[in-house]
Amino acid sequence: MSRCSPRTVIVHAGDADGIYFARSQEQGDRLASEIVFSPDSGGQQTLATMTTPVDRPIIAMTVSPEVLVWAVASGSEPDGMTTVDAQLYVMDRTTQVTTIIDTGTDWFGPVSLSGDVLAWGAGSGNGDTGEYLHYVGTNAIYKLVDAPGLSDVVVRGDVIAWRSSTAGIAAFNLGRLTPAG
Repeated sequence: MSRCSPRTVIVHAGDADGIYFARSQEQGDRLASEIVFSPDSGGQQTLATMTTPVDRPIIAMTVSPEVLVWAVASGSEPDGMTTVDAQLYVMDRTTQVTTIIDTGTDWFGPVSLSGDVLAWGAGSGNGDTGEYLHYVGTNAIYKLVDAPGLSDVVVRGDVIAWRSSTAGIAAFNLGRLTPAG
């Protein structure tokens, strides 16, 4: 198995098949990144490559039997004038076709994935305190709630958990997901 320095691995996710990870290297004002799969049987396979401005790193990753998802931070394009929202890259594990989802948010907390449902919090560091839900294969992004300082949402099976705050008191909420439609 080939090896990489732990300093180059920036995010990772695993499942019963192996480990998926992203590694990046600065090249001037650009960041060259690879999405790599390392199966339990050994070896490594590069699934995707991308180049972004250095201020737009890959910041989160998650995997399900159907898709591999990684998040790229918001930032500016090389012209210094154009700002790009954070994006989710959703790769179908069978076809390896990747779809880019413009989130309309400028940062992420962790990304959670269950079946065809993606959930994330915007992190609230840049003023967006939202927690979001997206059904893979649709164009819809649903805002669950604003939760200043608590932006965190998780999906497992058909259960969703999210944080909220009322009158300064934090709460963890549980609900059941329904199919998009």
